[in-house]
Amino acid sequence: MNDPEEIERIPRSKMPWVILALGVLVTGLVWGSTRIWESNPEEFAEDIKRTYADCDGPEIRLLAAKHNLQLVFEPCGSNNFLYYQWSPGGLELYYHTNQGPWLLNGESKEHRALPVGFPIGNAVWFNDDLVAFPEKGVKSYNIDVYDVRKNIINITGLQQVAPRDLARGAGVDEVLFLAATREKDPTLPSDDPPESIYRLFANTGEVQPAFPWLEGPVEDYTYHPGEDLLAYRIADYDGVIVAEGATGTERRRFPGKTRVSISVDGRFWTLEGLGEPIPIFHQRTEEDLAAGEATAAELDVPTYMEREVAPPTLWILDTRTDREVQLKHVFGSRFQWYAAAPYYASFVLWGLENKEFNRNVVLTDVTPQLKEAGIEITPADLALPASTDTVETDG
Repeated sequence: MNDPEEIERIPRSKMPWVILALGVLVTGLVWGSTRIWESNPEEFAEDIKRTYADCDGPEIRLLAAKHNLQLVFEPCGSNNFLYYQWSPGGLELYYHTNQGPWLLNGESKEHRALPVGFPIGNAVWFNDDLVAFPEKGVKSYNIDVYDVRKNIINITGLQQVAPRDLARGAGVDEVLFLAATREKDPTLPSDDPPESIYRLFANTGEVQPAFPWLEGPVEDYTYHPGEDLLAYRIADYDGVIVAEGATGTERRRFPGKTRVSISVDGRFWTLEGLGEPIPIFHQRTEEDLAAGEATAAELDVPTYMEREVAPPTLWILDTRTDREVQLKHVFGSRFQWYAAAPYYASFVLWGLENKEFNRNVVLTDVTPQLKEAGIEITPADLALPASTDTVETDG
């Protein structure tokens, strides 16, 4: 199998390890930006050329350090990962490229290709040794449980098809997943088989509906087993519904949001959605604007081109006070709370300070932003939970 550096096509240097020491985290990535002048074709062409120029590593790291972010992968690499999931202890990162699954180890800094075929969705950890993921076998779709220490795999065949969005269940051997009951009809472009959430008991192979009260197809979900809270999206509602897993009793609705993730201790709920539009062209950082560079509103963008894009934005809701804090100048999606350190988190980076970057996985401590917004966080709040067996996973 190819070396991970070849798979990721990183020409400058191999992918650095994420330093998990608690403190200031460093990294970032910048995507070139451009001015559009309809009246000056030469300047237009030059700005387009700048858009696709090599990224500036030192600028990237400086900007990321400013926002207390650390990148997992090389800032200027292609970073063709599809899924990611931290182990409960925070030492290892499972990630999936278009060449297959890999494991990044923090102590050895080794990128190890996993000899497990080609998963078709995200993974979920049972503990620091066992990771589960979906795959398509010869006769059925399966959920595989792989022991990363012993290189042993256990395969459970499913009657459901196309399983995805795995998450930890409440029991020690439970895995939740989203799946349909039939394949998509390739002759019908609009055919979209409805999907439901199922529960797999890995020790026995039994599969049952995870939430019998939940009627109708589900589009996306996360589940927090410690709080028994399900955050899900359905076609009939433009937003996210949070309900009790056992009874279906609704706790809250978040209109216009796309995803909700709940912290390990249950206090903070991260909301994902689209933020205020920013310019597509002539994207400028705060420092650029302070230096007097023109804003996009002052530019003559051709009428046939889109001027703005709504970036994926993150808000954190403090359920003690019902206060909501937007993570300023940080844009991303697929948020996960990092179980190994209180109020650390990880997400797929989209950009910083109104600039779009290459995809990357970032690790950050959100405590400073929450405190700056007036959220009280005590030393007791920062104590690790007694167990990380029941942590929310990326569904």
